[in-house]
Amino acid sequence: MPQRVDYFACTRPVIEQWIAALKASDEARRAKVDAQMAGSATFMGLTDVIFNILATCQDANFDMFKAASAVDLVGAVSAEEGPWVMALRQPAIERIARIRVDESVLECWVRWATVLNRRSEEENRQALSAVAANSLRDLCIIVLEKRVGLFTCSYG
Repeated sequence: MPQRVDYFACTRPVIEQWIAALKASDEARRAKVDAQMAGSATFMGLTDVIFNILATCQDANFDMFKAASAVDLVGAVSAEEGPWVMALRQPAIERIARIRVDESVLECWVRWATVLNRRSEEENRQALSAVAANSLRDLCIIVLEKRVGLFTCSYG
C-alpha cells in the first residue's frame, strides 16, 4: 500500500514549529501552525523522490539517481521510524512550476517511479496521474509566488 505523504508550502521556521508540535503530539499547536502555511496537499505514494523524478522528466539528460538524492532532511520524530520531514530543493520546485504535463512526461514519471519504488506500473499510473502532476505544479507556483519552501512529511 502506498504511503501517505503530506506536502507543505511554508518557511523553514514554520515547518520546524510543525515538527515540534508533531513530536509533542500537540494537535492544537499543529493546527495553529497549519494555518500559517501558504498551502498544503496530501498524496498517496508521491514521495520526495517521486517528486524529483517528475521534476527531471523533461530533462534531456535524465538521471534517476541524481533525482532520487536531491532532498535534505529537516527533521524526524524518530530517526528510525519517522515520520521524516524533507526539504525539496529550489531547482526541482522551479522545474515543476514550469512543467507542461503531457503524455510523454507522465510516461517518463511512471516508468522511472516503477523502477525505483517496485510497485506495479498500474499502481503507479493510478497515483502518478495528470491530476497529481498538476496539483504539484500548482503547489510549486504558490511556493515561488510566496517565496517559501516546499517540504514533505512521509509517514513510514
